[in-house]
Amino acid sequence: MAASKSKNTGRSGKGTKNTRNAKKPTAMEQEVGKFQTEIIIFVILAACVILMASNFGVGGFVGDAISNFCFGLMGLMAYLFPIVFFLEAAFILINRTNRLAYKKLAAAFVMFLFMCGAAQLLTDMKSTTLLDYFSLSADYKTGGGLIGGAICISITSAFGTIGGYVIIILAFVVCMIIITQRSLLDFITMIVIKI
Repeated sequence: MAASKSKNTGRSGKGTKNTRNAKKPTAMEQEVGKFQTEIIIFVILAACVILMASNFGVGGFVGDAISNFCFGLMGLMAYLFPIVFFLEAAFILINRTNRLAYKKLAAAFVMFLFMCGAAQLLTDMKSTTLLDYFSLSADYKTGGGLIGGAICISITSAFGTIGGYVIIILAFVVCMIIITQRSLLDFITMIVIKI
């Protein structure tokens, strides 16, 4: 009986030794990782500035081609895309070990897609095909582009225009709850109590 107890404690001792001896990054490795993250963030910032300049027509012929593609894909949200992309990329690079950060990033991505759908619903650009949405948004720099058109076609054909607005607002609310990690009902209750 005593022998079996000592064997078990010997095994558990080995397990704790292995976890203690797990290789931790040295100070030098942490510094190199920090510098790599910083360099990536600055490269993404430069790309986003170029994309923003292209959206306002000062990016040259390459910028014009990129701008037309972005407007065709996202419509009006192409103006907002460089800012959203930089903030999301910096957020995930800084918090890459945090699992909650990936959930927040996914919620922000879904929210951006539904913003394209909202832009399409609000501009009321009627079209028959997705390629028409792409070309109209690229030419006139308005609407929700291909993404917004796809969301509008799928939602409004199933639930109508009013149903489309309700679903988009619901998607915004759910995404904001995930991003902020705050309850909307608690916030409303707090406001009602103060009134």
